[in-house]
Amino acid sequence: MDKNLRTINAPLDCLVTAASFRIFGVSTWAGRFPYVLAGLVSLLIFILLLRHDFADAPWLQNYAFACLAGSVNFLLTIRTCRYYALSLLSSLLIYYAYKRCLTNGHNRYFIMLAAASILSFYSNYLLCGAFLLALVLNHFIFQRRDPNQVRPNQVRRRGGPARKFMVVAVLFVAATGPYAVRYKAASYPAKEAASFAMQHRVGDLLVVEQPQPWHIAKPTLLWWNLRESNLIGCLPWTVALGLLYLLWRHRRDNPVAGVAREWFAFALGYIFFLSLFSPQPLENSDLANIRFLLPVMPFLAGLSGVFLWFAHQRTKMGALVLLAIYLNTNLLTLNPRNDEFRWLLPAYLSEVHQPYPTAYSEVSGFLRQHARQDDMVFSYPDYTNYPILFYSGDRVKVSCLLDYRTPLPHSVIRSLKAPLFIEENFPHWLVAFSFEPHVVDLLKHFSRAHREQGRMVYYPYRLVRLLDVPSWQAQRPELPSHSFGPP
Repeated sequence: MDKNLRTINAPLDCLVTAASFRIFGVSTWAGRFPYVLAGLVSLLIFILLLRHDFADAPWLQNYAFACLAGSVNFLLTIRTCRYYALSLLSSLLIYYAYKRCLTNGHNRYFIMLAAASILSFYSNYLLCGAFLLALVLNHFIFQRRDPNQVRPNQVRRRGGPARKFMVVAVLFVAATGPYAVRYKAASYPAKEAASFAMQHRVGDLLVVEQPQPWHIAKPTLLWWNLRESNLIGCLPWTVALGLLYLLWRHRRDNPVAGVAREWFAFALGYIFFLSLFSPQPLENSDLANIRFLLPVMPFLAGLSGVFLWFAHQRTKMGALVLLAIYLNTNLLTLNPRNDEFRWLLPAYLSEVHQPYPTAYSEVSGFLRQHARQDDMVFSYPDYTNYPILFYSGDRVKVSCLLDYRTPLPHSVIRSLKAPLFIEENFPHWLVAFSFEPHVVDLLKHFSRAHREQGRMVYYPYRLVRLLDVPSWQAQRPELPSHSFGPP
């Protein structure tokens, strides 16, 4: 947030969600609906892209479409009420419009390219920047002598694609530059969050972890992003190795291999630029931010479709069996570090039809039943406060979300008349989603003696209930963190 408490994150997901709530009312369904819709439109754009790039290989189109549409990672992503599906849709639209600009040259595709790029920027700054940089890099590698380029006489008549691409760039900068400068988009909000994430208290001491140096952090993050491309299941490492061999073997005699190499290079370019500019700290996780890989998820799934198409040339039944394994299990992604077998599509369908209690649903239900109106609640870890705010915010007040270290102006915070400072408020309910030493520190902090209305008082806290559900976020959309049934 800036000093006026205006978020500097890309705003499109907030606007889309607010519009959906305004039309359908505030509910989980209304939150998910526009993103599911964006995900389904993404599938239509993906079909058009497959028909354009692999026009002479209908079976390849079928395999690639199945690999994306049946991917559990895709299905979990597009029902999430965040920027995920919007970034996915805008990225596919950028790539499709770019390809049509090269092969058709009509003005409408250049307009589409500009509009999709602007949409991508307002969905997520980082993902937009990495995607466009990868596209520019791919253009200079593959398209300078592409036989599918617009014909010379057509180029002269219409002014040439190079000039039109420059116009697209000018339109993009004009539509995004003033906003980026005003709201400091280049600083990317997660940087500040990351710096706070590396701070924790031990008793009365504030311990600040030093981040990894740049020359170590970036190669590590690059490796993590490559590794997580396997974990999300869109391009398993077994398929990737087999595909690399086939692309090398058919490097001169197969046009499909040429397009696949272009997609492969584009995905690698995106991952490189993403790793270069991502603000993710390495200290509090051992996984890359999988959600940042979403713009290239269709290309990774498409490359798996290319591999299945090559297998189809030898044995149709074998290719269909491989597709069934790909969609329904994680067998193709298994390795010594990821050695747990999982059902995927069957487990997803089972979960959808048999919802089970979660930590958030049980806590919200408990507070609705036992808390008084406007009781103050504080939950640990801090991110768990936000589901409580959404599902029980009309019943309780979420409190203590800030401390005096906040860079936000204290006077503006106090003008909200909300119980936000942890140094000044004592919640009626403390919810611990995990029992760590810091929970003990919180109990001591809230139980301390303090002065109220001229006298010293303290509030004792007692254990009221241990809820019979797992405490962690079992419903996250990232496949490695998602549980398809009660853990």
